[in-house]
Amino acid sequence: MGDAMYFAKLYFSSEEDAKKSVKKIENFFKEQALASNYWEDSRTKIFFPIMFKNRLSWLKDERTPKDIKEIGEFVRDQVLNIDSFWSFFRIKYPNTTEYLEFLDLFGIQDLDELNYIFTFRGPPEENITLECDKNKIQVNVDWVWHLANWDDLGRYLTKKFDLKLFEWVKGETKSIPAEFKEIMESQGIKIINSDDLNKLDFIIQDFDKENEKS
Repeated sequence: MGDAMYFAKLYFSSEEDAKKSVKKIENFFKEQALASNYWEDSRTKIFFPIMFKNRLSWLKDERTPKDIKEIGEFVRDQVLNIDSFWSFFRIKYPNTTEYLEFLDLFGIQDLDELNYIFTFRGPPEENITLECDKNKIQVNVDWVWHLANWDDLGRYLTKKFDLKLFEWVKGETKSIPAEFKEIMESQGIKIINSDDLNKLDFIIQDFDKENEKS
């Protein structure tokens, strides 16, 4: 999975307006990062148990590699209702809820449709910094999904803060450092990438075919 540095420049009507908005902008971006982590973790808990339900014979088979078994066991044990997800989300992430409502995306049933919204990676404290210079606030985010498009984010922030201009640019592409992953896992966030899931699905399909023959 590729990630990149992203930079946003928010231009206000005056230096005073910019200074008054710094903390609100910082809270919004850091909440976005926490909401992205929650979304990433919840996708596995909601959809993968449904996908693999009653297809667990491969977990006991000695041919299944250990690392795939661990992923499968994690998937098997996760249960989260989509309504519970959104109820918790509204309470925990009010600013991001408002952003999703602006985009008419809050409450949707397919969380994968939010793939282009929840693009922040890693813990926000180490990941996000702000600089205020006269009437401009610059937001620097070190780890963002490299295909992220911040046009919608700009439309929302421009309306909410009455900005004169919103600009964003993508920087160098890189990978999430191991220490970020360790912090996320220490917070109970389990990272399962698409390659692992594809591998898992192929293995399950193979076992299904074997069971059909027997």
